[in-house]
Amino acid sequence: IIVSDDDGGVSLRPAVYEEFSGVSVPSGWTSEVWDAQAGASTTVNGGQVSLDGTHVSYNTSVGPGTSIEFLATFTAGNFQNIGFTGDPAFNNPWVVIGRGNLVNNNIYARNSNNEIALLGSNLLNAPHTYRIQWLANNAFEFYVDGVLVSTPSITQTVGSNMVVQMSDYPAGGASLSIDWIRISPYTASGVYTSRIFDAGVPQNWGIASWTADVPSGTTLQLSQRQSNSSVAILGASWTSIPSNGASIGGTSQFVQYKADFATSNTSL
Repeated sequence: IIVSDDDGGVSLRPAVYEEFSGVSVPSGWTSEVWDAQAGASTTVNGGQVSLDGTHVSYNTSVGPGTSIEFLATFTAGNFQNIGFTGDPAFNNPWVVIGRGNLVNNNIYARNSNNEIALLGSNLLNAPHTYRIQWLANNAFEFYVDGVLVSTPSITQTVGSNMVVQMSDYPAGGASLSIDWIRISPYTASGVYTSRIFDAGVPQNWGIASWTADVPSGTTLQLSQRQSNSSVAILGASWTSIPSNGASIGGTSQFVQYKADFATSNTSL
Protein backbone atom coordinates (compact mmCIF):
# COMPACT_ATOMS: atom_id res chain seq x y z
CA ILE A 1 0.00 0.00 0.00
CA ILE A 2 3.08 2.24 0.14
CA VAL A 3 5.67 2.66 -2.62
CA SER A 4 9.00 4.45 -2.79
CA ASP A 5 8.87 7.79 -4.54
CA ASP A 6 11.52 10.05 -6.08
CA ASP A 7 14.60 10.84 -3.99
CA GLY A 8 13.75 8.62 -1.04
CA GLY A 9 10.15 9.68 -0.54
CA VAL A 10 7.12 7.43 -0.10
CA SER A 11 3.53 7.65 -1.26
CA LEU A 12 0.30 5.69 -1.42
CA ARG A 13 0.49 2.89 -3.97
CA PRO A 14 -1.24 3.44 -7.33
CA ALA A 15 -2.65 0.58 -9.39
CA VAL A 16 0.42 0.87 -11.65
CA TYR A 17 3.72 2.51 -10.72
CA GLU A 18 6.51 1.89 -13.21
CA GLU A 19 9.99 3.33 -12.61
CA PHE A 20 11.73 1.52 -15.51
CA SER A 21 14.45 0.29 -13.18
CA GLY A 22 15.44 -2.71 -15.29
CA VAL A 23 16.96 -3.05 -18.75
CA SER A 24 13.86 -4.12 -20.68
CA VAL A 25 10.25 -3.07 -21.09
CA PRO A 26 8.54 -4.15 -17.85
CA SER A 27 5.93 -6.85 -17.57
CA GLY A 28 2.45 -5.64 -18.38
CA TRP A 29 3.65 -3.29 -21.14
CA THR A 30 4.19 -3.93 -24.85
CA SER A 31 6.66 -2.10 -27.11
CA GLU A 32 6.16 -1.91 -30.86
CA VAL A 33 7.89 -0.17 -33.77
CA TRP A 34 5.92 2.31 -35.83
CA ASP A 35 5.69 1.35 -39.52
CA ALA A 36 8.67 -1.05 -39.34
CA GLN A 37 11.02 1.92 -39.39
CA ALA A 38 14.73 1.22 -39.60
CA GLY A 39 16.68 2.42 -36.58
CA ALA A 40 13.65 2.56 -34.28
CA SER A 41 14.31 1.54 -30.69
CA THR A 42 12.86 1.38 -27.19
CA THR A 43 15.65 1.58 -24.63
CA VAL A 44 15.31 1.00 -20.88
CA ASN A 45 18.39 2.15 -18.98
CA GLY A 46 19.27 4.18 -15.91
CA GLY A 47 15.71 4.38 -14.63
CA GLN A 48 14.29 5.72 -17.89
CA VAL A 49 12.58 4.42 -20.99
CA SER A 50 13.51 6.24 -24.20
CA LEU A 51 11.42 5.95 -27.36
CA ASP A 52 12.64 6.63 -30.89
CA GLY A 53 10.15 5.63 -33.56
CA THR A 54 8.33 3.28 -31.15
CA HIS A 55 5.38 3.17 -28.81
CA VAL A 56 4.83 1.42 -25.49
CA SER A 57 1.31 0.67 -24.25
CA TYR A 58 -0.09 -0.81 -21.07
CA ASN A 59 -1.78 -4.14 -21.71
CA THR A 60 -4.85 -3.50 -19.54
CA SER A 61 -7.40 -0.90 -20.61
CA VAL A 62 -8.81 1.65 -18.16
CA GLY A 63 -11.97 3.73 -17.95
CA PRO A 64 -13.33 7.09 -16.77
CA GLY A 65 -12.11 8.12 -13.33
CA THR A 66 -8.53 7.03 -14.13
CA SER A 67 -5.62 9.45 -13.84
CA ILE A 68 -2.15 9.02 -15.31
CA GLU A 69 0.83 10.98 -14.05
CA PHE A 70 4.33 10.83 -15.47
CA LEU A 71 7.74 12.48 -15.34
CA ALA A 72 8.86 12.92 -18.93
CA THR A 73 11.28 14.87 -21.08
CA PHE A 74 9.79 15.98 -24.38
CA THR A 75 12.15 17.20 -27.10
CA ALA A 76 11.73 19.06 -30.38
CA GLY A 77 10.68 15.98 -32.33
CA ASN A 78 7.22 15.73 -33.86
CA PHE A 79 4.54 13.31 -32.64
CA GLN A 80 5.80 12.73 -29.12
CA ASN A 81 2.72 11.90 -27.05
CA ILE A 82 1.72 10.27 -23.76
CA GLY A 83 -1.86 9.61 -22.71
CA PHE A 84 -4.98 7.58 -23.40
CA THR A 85 -5.62 5.95 -26.80
CA GLY A 86 -8.40 3.80 -28.17
CA ASP A 87 -6.03 0.87 -28.66
CA PRO A 88 -2.27 0.17 -28.93
CA ALA A 89 -2.40 1.23 -32.61
CA PHE A 90 -3.35 4.77 -31.53
CA ASN A 91 -6.81 4.58 -33.08
CA ASN A 92 -9.62 6.92 -32.02
CA PRO A 93 -10.54 8.06 -29.50
CA TRP A 94 -7.36 9.43 -27.99
CA VAL A 95 -6.48 12.15 -25.46
CA VAL A 96 -2.80 12.92 -24.88
CA ILE A 97 -0.16 15.39 -23.76
CA GLY A 98 2.59 16.09 -26.25
CA ARG A 99 3.21 17.31 -29.76
CA GLY A 100 1.86 16.82 -33.25
CA ASN A 101 3.38 17.89 -36.56
CA LEU A 102 4.35 21.29 -35.13
CA VAL A 103 7.44 23.35 -35.84
CA ASN A 104 7.69 25.00 -32.43
CA ASN A 105 8.87 24.33 -28.90
CA ASN A 106 5.50 23.96 -27.19
CA ILE A 107 3.70 21.17 -25.35
CA TYR A 108 -0.04 20.71 -25.84
CA ALA A 109 -3.11 18.83 -24.71
CA ARG A 110 -4.42 17.11 -27.86
CA ASN A 111 -7.25 14.77 -28.80
CA SER A 112 -8.76 12.85 -31.71
CA ASN A 113 -11.36 15.58 -32.30
CA ASN A 114 -8.51 17.82 -33.48
CA GLU A 115 -8.83 19.98 -30.36
CA ILE A 116 -5.60 21.42 -29.01
CA ALA A 117 -4.62 23.54 -26.00
CA LEU A 118 -1.25 25.00 -25.09
CA LEU A 119 0.16 23.62 -21.83
CA GLY A 120 3.49 25.42 -21.88
CA SER A 121 6.06 27.04 -24.16
CA ASN A 122 9.21 26.41 -22.10
CA LEU A 123 8.88 22.74 -21.25
CA LEU A 124 11.11 20.99 -23.80
CA ASN A 125 14.44 19.31 -23.05
CA ALA A 126 13.86 19.13 -19.29
CA PRO A 127 11.90 16.71 -17.12
CA HIS A 128 8.46 17.87 -15.98
CA THR A 129 5.61 16.13 -14.21
CA TYR A 130 2.40 15.88 -16.24
CA ARG A 131 -1.00 14.49 -15.33
CA ILE A 132 -4.16 13.73 -17.29
CA GLN A 133 -7.25 13.36 -15.13
CA TRP A 134 -10.04 11.44 -16.85
CA LEU A 135 -13.05 12.61 -14.90
CA ALA A 136 -16.07 10.51 -13.95
CA ASN A 137 -18.17 12.69 -16.30
CA ASN A 138 -15.91 11.50 -19.19
CA ALA A 139 -14.15 14.90 -19.58
CA PHE A 140 -10.42 15.56 -19.09
CA GLU A 141 -8.17 17.85 -17.06
CA PHE A 142 -4.47 18.51 -17.65
CA TYR A 143 -1.79 19.35 -15.08
CA VAL A 144 1.83 20.47 -15.44
CA ASP A 145 4.09 20.24 -12.40
CA GLY A 146 1.05 19.89 -10.17
CA VAL A 147 -0.80 22.92 -11.56
CA LEU A 148 -4.13 22.58 -13.38
CA VAL A 149 -3.91 24.26 -16.81
CA SER A 150 -7.09 25.82 -18.16
CA THR A 151 -8.03 24.08 -21.43
CA PRO A 152 -11.46 25.41 -22.50
CA SER A 153 -10.81 24.36 -26.10
CA ILE A 154 -10.68 20.69 -25.03
CA THR A 155 -14.32 19.59 -25.00
CA GLN A 156 -14.13 15.97 -26.18
CA THR A 157 -15.52 13.39 -23.77
CA VAL A 158 -14.85 9.64 -23.84
CA GLY A 159 -16.91 7.02 -22.03
CA SER A 160 -15.34 3.85 -23.45
CA ASN A 161 -12.20 2.18 -22.11
CA MET A 162 -8.81 3.20 -23.49
CA VAL A 163 -5.20 2.10 -23.04
CA VAL A 164 -2.32 4.12 -21.61
CA GLN A 165 0.34 4.78 -24.24
CA MET A 166 3.72 6.49 -24.70
CA SER A 167 4.70 7.20 -28.30
CA ASP A 168 7.41 8.77 -30.45
CA TYR A 169 7.30 9.07 -34.25
CA PRO A 170 9.28 8.96 -36.52
CA ALA A 171 12.60 7.20 -35.85
CA GLY A 172 15.96 8.87 -36.21
CA GLY A 173 14.96 12.18 -34.71
CA ALA A 174 14.68 13.55 -31.20
CA SER A 175 13.58 10.91 -28.69
CA LEU A 176 11.04 10.94 -25.87
CA SER A 177 12.11 9.76 -22.41
CA ILE A 178 10.00 8.87 -19.38
CA ASP A 179 11.35 8.44 -15.82
CA TRP A 180 8.18 7.03 -14.29
CA ILE A 181 4.47 6.69 -14.91
CA ARG A 182 1.60 6.06 -12.48
CA ILE A 183 -1.94 4.91 -13.20
CA SER A 184 -4.68 5.32 -10.60
CA PRO A 185 -6.59 4.30 -8.54
CA TYR A 186 -4.44 4.76 -5.45
CA THR A 187 -5.04 2.74 -2.30
CA ALA A 188 -7.27 4.57 0.18
CA SER A 189 -4.78 4.43 3.06
CA GLY A 190 -1.32 3.28 4.00
CA VAL A 191 1.35 3.55 6.69
CA TYR A 192 5.09 4.02 6.35
CA THR A 193 7.10 3.11 9.46
CA SER A 194 10.73 4.20 9.67
CA ARG A 195 13.62 2.15 10.94
CA ILE A 196 14.51 2.66 14.61
CA PHE A 197 17.13 5.38 15.03
CA ASP A 198 19.80 4.76 17.68
CA ALA A 199 21.50 7.90 19.03
CA GLY A 200 24.01 5.80 21.00
CA VAL A 201 23.15 7.58 24.26
CA PRO A 202 19.99 9.35 25.46
CA GLN A 203 19.37 12.59 23.59
CA ASN A 204 16.97 15.52 23.92
CA TRP A 205 14.93 15.41 20.72
CA GLY A 206 14.19 18.62 18.84
CA ILE A 207 12.01 19.50 15.88
CA ALA A 208 10.70 17.20 13.17
CA SER A 209 10.51 18.60 9.65
CA TRP A 210 9.52 17.08 6.33
CA THR A 211 8.64 17.94 2.75
CA ALA A 212 5.21 16.78 1.57
CA ASP A 213 2.64 17.17 -1.18
CA VAL A 214 -0.85 16.76 0.30
CA PRO A 215 -3.42 17.40 -2.45
CA SER A 216 -7.02 18.26 -1.68
CA GLY A 217 -8.84 15.12 -0.58
CA THR A 218 -5.74 13.54 0.96
CA THR A 219 -4.30 13.59 4.48
CA LEU A 220 -0.92 12.97 6.06
CA GLN A 221 -0.21 12.49 9.78
CA LEU A 222 3.28 12.07 11.24
CA SER A 223 3.79 10.38 14.62
CA GLN A 224 6.76 9.31 16.72
CA ARG A 225 7.65 7.08 19.66
CA GLN A 226 10.70 6.86 21.93
CA SER A 227 12.43 4.46 24.32
CA ASN A 228 15.79 3.70 25.87
CA SER A 229 15.40 0.12 24.65
CA SER A 230 15.38 -1.04 21.03
CA VAL A 231 13.00 -3.82 22.09
CA ALA A 232 10.64 -1.82 24.32
CA ILE A 233 10.15 0.85 21.64
CA LEU A 234 8.24 -1.68 19.55
CA GLY A 235 5.50 -1.69 22.19
CA ALA A 236 5.56 2.03 22.92
CA SER A 237 2.58 4.23 22.07
CA TRP A 238 2.71 6.61 19.13
CA THR A 239 2.42 10.37 19.74
CA SER A 240 1.26 12.55 16.86
CA ILE A 241 3.52 15.35 15.66
CA PRO A 242 1.11 18.29 15.37
CA SER A 243 2.77 20.06 12.45
CA ASN A 244 5.84 20.31 10.28
CA GLY A 245 8.57 22.00 12.31
CA ALA A 246 7.08 21.13 15.70
CA SER A 247 9.32 19.96 18.53
CA ILE A 248 8.71 16.33 19.46
CA GLY A 249 10.43 16.75 22.85
CA GLY A 250 11.42 13.90 25.11
CA THR A 251 14.74 12.26 25.98
CA SER A 252 15.69 8.78 24.80
CA GLN A 253 18.32 6.75 23.00
CA PHE A 254 15.94 5.34 20.41
CA VAL A 255 13.31 7.09 18.31
CA GLN A 256 11.06 6.01 15.45
CA TYR A 257 8.50 7.78 13.27
CA LYS A 258 5.62 6.77 11.04
CA ALA A 259 3.57 8.49 8.35
CA ASP A 260 -0.13 7.70 7.96
CA PHE A 261 -1.45 8.41 4.45
CA ALA A 262 -5.11 8.52 3.40
CA THR A 263 -7.17 9.75 0.48
CA SER A 264 -10.86 10.20 -0.20
CA ASN A 265 -10.04 10.74 -3.90
CA THR A 266 -8.31 7.64 -5.19
CA SER A 267 -7.09 9.44 -8.32
CA LEU A 268 -4.61 11.25 -6.00
